[in-house]
Amino acid sequence: MTIKKTQKKKSDVKGKPVAKKKPRLKSARKNEPHKADLEKDFLRRIFSSLPSLVGYIDEDEIIRQANPRHEEAFGLSPDKIIGQTFSEIFGPQSYVALKPYFHEVLSGKPCHFETGIQGYKKFKGTFDVMLVPDADPNIDKNGFIYVIRDITREKQAGIALKLVRSELTRDVDIKTLELQETNKELTEKIKALKQAQNDLQENEDFLRGIMDNAADGIITIDETGVILSFNAIAENIFGFQATEIIGKNVKELVPEPDKSRHDKYLSDYIKTGKAKILGIGPREVMGQRKDGATFPMDLATSEMFIGGKLIFIGIVRDVSERKQTRENHEWIRNSLNNAQRIARLGSWNWNITTGELWWSEESFRIYGKEYTDTSVIYEDFIDSVHPDDREKVMNVVNESLSGAPYEIDHRVVLPSGEIRTVHARGEVTFNEDGKAIRMDGTVQDVTDRREAEIALLTAKEQAEMASRTQTEFLANISHELRTPLNAIIGFSEMMISEFLGSIDIPQYREYIKNIHSSAELLLQIINDVLDAAQAGSGTIELREEEFEVTTAIKSCSRMMAERIKSASLSFTSNIEDKLPSLRADPRLTKQILLNLISNAIKFTPAGGKIEIRAARDDQGGIRIEVADTGIGISPKDIPKAMAPFGQVDSALNRRYEGTGLGLPIVKSFVELHGGHFEITSTPGKGTIAKVIFPADRITAPC
Repeated sequence: MTIKKTQKKKSDVKGKPVAKKKPRLKSARKNEPHKADLEKDFLRRIFSSLPSLVGYIDEDEIIRQANPRHEEAFGLSPDKIIGQTFSEIFGPQSYVALKPYFHEVLSGKPCHFETGIQGYKKFKGTFDVMLVPDADPNIDKNGFIYVIRDITREKQAGIALKLVRSELTRDVDIKTLELQETNKELTEKIKALKQAQNDLQENEDFLRGIMDNAADGIITIDETGVILSFNAIAENIFGFQATEIIGKNVKELVPEPDKSRHDKYLSDYIKTGKAKILGIGPREVMGQRKDGATFPMDLATSEMFIGGKLIFIGIVRDVSERKQTRENHEWIRNSLNNAQRIARLGSWNWNITTGELWWSEESFRIYGKEYTDTSVIYEDFIDSVHPDDREKVMNVVNESLSGAPYEIDHRVVLPSGEIRTVHARGEVTFNEDGKAIRMDGTVQDVTDRREAEIALLTAKEQAEMASRTQTEFLANISHELRTPLNAIIGFSEMMISEFLGSIDIPQYREYIKNIHSSAELLLQIINDVLDAAQAGSGTIELREEEFEVTTAIKSCSRMMAERIKSASLSFTSNIEDKLPSLRADPRLTKQILLNLISNAIKFTPAGGKIEIRAARDDQGGIRIEVADTGIGISPKDIPKAMAPFGQVDSALNRRYEGTGLGLPIVKSFVELHGGHFEITSTPGKGTIAKVIFPADRITAPC
């Protein structure tokens, strides 16, 4: 860029600049060398002030040029760096990382890439590297320019290069015209001027390469806010072409309310130096695209003087996706925290190597501590455990570090002194050497559940005690009732048989028969109640014997024959030949058969049929079925009939009074033998009661 002193432009009445008079040729010739020096000095100052590492390397990998930024990175001034090899300054690791690109750029192909480097001093991290082929005219060797920008902390390294480039180009054009006009008179200086021009062009190309390859939008404005330059990335971000936005106020890129305040921000900063936006490091602000859409962006601003003019440089980056991702993460985090709060289930992560322990918000609530987004330590957790449970907890933790599962219930003491019970689970992560490095897990407050379990267990124990008391009472009362009933039954039988003499009055004989039958019915009811009570409390003891199923069935059939005949029913039996013997309680087995036959008689109208069947089943056990053609029962009423004292309403179910204990007793006795009892029935067609004794109760065939 040509820097020259000019008189302040005069303005006409309307504020428009008055055309400047063309400088005299003699003055131009006189000032031209001085201008070249100024330009070189200006370019040298730009080269020195660039925040990136910028230099020149020849084909022998010798550093020929290096800007002052090298001293900050390597602790060596540029004059001590120049002449050293790239490997000596940047370190072997950096050399290994960048060497593959040297051949490519020396072949004439520019390279632009990002790479991670672990070099000397501060030269460590991730870098944006640009290699531009070039030749050193002083030593007649090929080489290349390197620009290495540290992007580890995402510092913006661009400057308002496009403005410099445009001004340099304009100055070069002006200089070229002036040189053409004064060519004859300045023949002796042509060589020097051409060299200056070449130097300017090289620097312009160098700066243009940086500007065009910048990863962020770069915008420059003057002190009034007018946009001076607008690079390609800025075009993509805002949707404006440079040609349509340059010359307009930068507030066109800002939404309200900052849009209306921007001019004041700018003027206040120039007057006072107090920053609102300008002069502040990277920060998130809102931008506005050409179509009016707003979006979040990172903005870093700086200022510099060029040709005595204050220029502001803005580096912008669209962070819409980053902000959306951050908001999504925040939403997920809040949802997780809410879910954990509702379930009272906290999560935790323990870095076993460092001892750091991270708790979720719910974990802090469970342990009664105030939430903080910093980590706690393992000892904080142990201190929260109830003193009587600490040893147990630490033992389980140590076992889990050796591969055992971590799952335990233990008590914790809150800062308030309240004692709560928690259920903790965890999973250990091991490294390649089998060493435990991390444990992730959950913790849940189960105090209420534990108290409910204790209350339920207490209620269960009380219910069992009440059941035992009831059983004992029923056994005692049954014994007390059986004694007089047996006497009544015995004496009534003697009177019916006229053992001590005849009864002359027929009506008395009928009364005696009623007394006898009523006493037998009452005794049967008492026996059923006692059996049901004992079965329900689990106090029945099996007195197992080996007996023939066929014999037991025939015995029960004979016992019920009179009742079957009195009910005008037909009875058949279908028993498989050579059924094996059964190891069971013979009294309870007969009680099962008698209850099923009695139930069939009770609910089968006159003229109906009852059949008893016995055979081996597919699993090797014995299946006994009692089938009738009675009134049947709806499938939905079967569970009710199987419940103690259950009675299914029907017009015929009161032919014989009963307690509703017959089927429940059968079910209890069958299950006591490890068997299975089921009923299938169809209303109006009949019922089949099926009893299955398991194969392990079968002995050798008879």
